[in-house]
Amino acid sequence: MLNFLNSTVKFFKQRKNHRNRKTLRDLKRRGWPMPKIRRALIELNDLNIIILADRKVSNPTMYGTINGDKNNIESQHIFARSLGLTREELFPPVQSNRV
Repeated sequence: MLNFLNSTVKFFKQRKNHRNRKTLRDLKRRGWPMPKIRRALIELNDLNIIILADRKVSNPTMYGTINGDKNNIESQHIFARSLGLTREELFPPVQSNRV
């Protein structure tokens, strides 16, 4: 019985990860800015940012990171893990136009 439950949980996690990855890819293709995509994923997964921060980072830091105002690596990892995605997928490096 325990094996069945473990495999069922694993299956649903994989489905959630696939759904999030597909949503991310589709919204990027439509030209959505990354902060809006991250907020859409929060709504889609019914995440609570205060619970997500879980005293590892401050709530303002988590909000700022998701909005793209801050570049906190720990917040990026926490957020990405909660969605089953990689940090690089959700927070791609910003390309500079400097010469």
